[in-house]
Amino acid sequence: MTCREICDYDVSFKRAKCWERNLNTVPSSEGCEESIMLDLQRNHISNFPAESMEGYSNVKTLDLSDNDITEVNPGTFSNMNMLRNILLNGNYLHELKNATFAGTENTLARIYLNENKIAKLFNGVFSGLEALVVLHLNYNKIQSLTSTIFHGLIELKFLQLGMNKLCNLNAVTFKNLTKLKSISLHDNKLTSIPNGLFQGLHSLREVRLSNNAIVAIPSPEHLGIISIQSLYLDNNFTHSSSIKPYLHVTQERLDISHNPFTCDCAFQFIQEWCFNNSEENFVGDPVICILNNIRYNITDPMPFTCETPQATLLSTDPMADLLSETTTQTRDSTTRYHFNTDNMISASKCNLKKCPCNQECSCKNTNEKVEWIAVYCAICLTIFLVGQMLFNTYFIYYLRQKSYRVTEVASAREE
Repeated sequence: MTCREICDYDVSFKRAKCWERNLNTVPSSEGCEESIMLDLQRNHISNFPAESMEGYSNVKTLDLSDNDITEVNPGTFSNMNMLRNILLNGNYLHELKNATFAGTENTLARIYLNENKIAKLFNGVFSGLEALVVLHLNYNKIQSLTSTIFHGLIELKFLQLGMNKLCNLNAVTFKNLTKLKSISLHDNKLTSIPNGLFQGLHSLREVRLSNNAIVAIPSPEHLGIISIQSLYLDNNFTHSSSIKPYLHVTQERLDISHNPFTCDCAFQFIQEWCFNNSEENFVGDPVICILNNIRYNITDPMPFTCETPQATLLSTDPMADLLSETTTQTRDSTTRYHFNTDNMISASKCNLKKCPCNQECSCKNTNEKVEWIAVYCAICLTIFLVGQMLFNTYFIYYLRQKSYRVTEVASAREE
């Protein structure tokens, strides 16, 4: 059984199309020796010995998806020194042994092993694959990863390990993957994330940790995240206090939906951040919290008030003693500045417009600083106090002058 007999060979693209041919083995290369793409998907290939790939030395893309392959012997691809892409999705592989990809160390860029039965990865299975950029291992049964399983993959940018059975991770498992941009660990059984897991991964832009059982996540500094574009933490058991630090390091997309948040001051901090930032930062389903068995959406007013004393504003200003700040998280998410003389101004943390000290300030939903309003009102207050002092001085002077005149009139009458 030869490739010429079984497959459709496209001379222009040098592609051998052998999909859905009810094949049990790989056909010999006769007639397809120049192929750069060998498409064998959707067959019943189960027997996959090393010699079956002899003669396909020019193939760059090998697609064996949706077959019945249970084992790939070490050295099977050793004669395919042009191979760049291997697709083995939808097979019945249970383990991957050392040297499985031997002979492709300098060329192999993409490996797709999704939807298999892989439970065990030998420690050296990916050893030496210095050109590897993409590695997909989604939908398998992997329970653990050795600490050095990915060491040496200096070009790896996209790593997917979703839908497995990982319970914990070693802090150095992803060490030295300095070019890694995206990692998916969604739909596993993780309950915690170790400190330093992403330390040194300065190219990392996307982390997916959805659908685990994570109760607490380390701070960005301890985890090794300085800045990230997308973070997915939905469907975990994470407390809102663990989420707060990530509001400031996540630049584009943050999904924290379907976590059992309690309606508390930590959640209200997230609510206020959401109010002051673009709604586009939050993706996924609406974020909710629960208080007394009542569900509140992140856009709903909270039925309580959180007060947190802050440092005095404008402490280096001569008028600082006139002003003290108390941040009050109220139902309308406002910050109130209280003056020592009981004068007060209420201003939402958004686009404030200049207004008198005794009036409410209007706003729009943008994040603007409000320090100027404190200065403005402090000046108003100072002018008022100085004016009051001058008035009091004049009034006392007026009373004294009037008293002198009364005394003079009484003396004149006596004379």
